Amino acid sequence: AATPYLSSKKIKVGMADTTLEVFQLALVTAFELKREHSRLTEFLERLQSDCPVGVAVGTELFKRGYFSQAIKENYPAGQVFQDVVGCALQRGF
Repeated sequence: AATPYLSSKKIKVGMADTTLEVFQLALVTAFELKREHSRLTEFLERLQSDCPVGVAVGTELFKRGYFSQAIKENYPAGQVFQDVVGCALQRGF
């Protein structure tokens, strides 16, 4: 909920392209899966409510070992971005 001050302002916030959100949440999801925090399920459910595609892609690529391979083989950031977005596109993103 916005504060009274912010509520009085005419501010429009929007996101034209959600590609970066999907990419970021895929990375966060993979990180959290690797970390195996005790509240992992709860955390991922919250992320999924905001960006189901990002969580699904992050989970899929983590299970395939993609991120470990990318680190091991020193993939350039641009390649990782393209691979993650490509996976999202295959899911109908």
